[in-house]
Amino acid sequence: MRRRDYHQSLADEMAALAEEVTELGIIAVDVFKTAAAMLFAPDPGVAHAAMRLAEQGALCYQDVHQRAVALLARWSPFGDELRRVVDLQRTATECARIAEHGRRIAEQALEIPSGAEEALLPVDTRAAGILVGLIRQVYVLLRGCLLLITTRDRSMARRLVVEDAELERLYQQLKGLIESGIAARPRQAPPLRGLLLVLVELEEIGNRVTTLCRDRLTPAG
Repeated sequence: MRRRDYHQSLADEMAALAEEVTELGIIAVDVFKTAAAMLFAPDPGVAHAAMRLAEQGALCYQDVHQRAVALLARWSPFGDELRRVVDLQRTATECARIAEHGRRIAEQALEIPSGAEEALLPVDTRAAGILVGLIRQVYVLLRGCLLLITTRDRSMARRLVVEDAELERLYQQLKGLIESGIAARPRQAPPLRGLLLVLVELEEIGNRVTTLCRDRLTPAG
């Protein structure tokens, strides 16, 4: 195969791989949005919809992995092209993990049939509002992450690292209020413990986004 044809064929396959990784990112965001809605308007149907989306994301990830392995075997890329394939694989891995965190949020939401706002009411008058802010902050990170996947914009990566610091602040604030609420009202602890698990998943989503940001900000070797 002529060198020009080689590069064009490889570029076409890499473009298809990048498109599927973007689709996986969209699925991950949809899982989160669906699961988060379940926290405020409990509905088992919504939770199961989030779980089905997460399963779709897992299948998409498997396909991305298989495509990437086949591409490496077929073309043996090197230099910038090899780094791009590895970058797409790492991005797909983080997106799949984000979808899995969303699935776990949906599962925990099923264990809080009264809804997060009612469960938080005895804890502190600020608690429900902080949870809303925390979920909004995660969504800001995920929307930015989608842009990062498609543009690979280093300035966007830097902005998202800053946004993650705000997510961490809200997480620690709400975690402290819930832990105090559990200590003060042990009989009301079960739904609050479930919400603590939700907070862990929310923080982990932020961690996944910042992992992708650091990948963009690390100079290529």
